Amino acid sequence: MPPVDDGELVGIITLGDVRGASPSEVSSLNRSELDYLTHQIKVQRIMSRHVVTVTPDTPLADAAQLMIERKISGLPVMSDDGRIIGMITESDIFRTVIEVLQTANAPTPAL
Repeated sequence: MPPVDDGELVGIITLGDVRGASPSEVSSLNRSELDYLTHQIKVQRIMSRHVVTVTPDTPLADAAQLMIERKISGLPVMSDDGRIIGMITESDIFRTVIEVLQTANAPTPAL
């Protein structure tokens, strides 16, 4: 999830960030105490502030390579004026790879 402030990207929150900030399930706290602590966590506390981004013109292979190198599962897509206009995720890339492979392996119609 990409948190924004007045339309400007200020960070990114991953599932790993949320898991890392959540109280441990093996804690001696009871359920209501755990729920209270969980509800006190603020986005700004757990978000990563140094966000790797791409533009709509970034080649898909470059975005995928960047995700592998940085060990991240998604990239915000930014417009020329610095606004977030989308996200590209591992699932998006896998979906595209499958479509390309299926198209390449499709039988050629007989004439």
